Amino acid sequence: MLSGHTHGGQLCLPGGIAIKLEARLPRRMGKGAWRFGELAGYTSTGAGTSLAPVRLNCPAEITVHTLRRLR
Repeated sequence: MLSGHTHGGQLCLPGGIAIKLEARLPRRMGKGAWRFGELAGYTSTGAGTSLAPVRLNCPAEITVHTLRRLR
């Protein structure tokens, strides 16, 4: 599953731990690759900002995924 973006929390503690995510999901699914049972997913932190025009310990990203057919 490819998810939209969460801004990664936008304001993060050192190590990229989001202070607050504006999303209803477990914090571990707020950015990057994750698994939930059989489901594999990826949530981008996005490239912009929301509310405040600042990002702290949460670099912006534009993600490129290459999808391949399984044989």
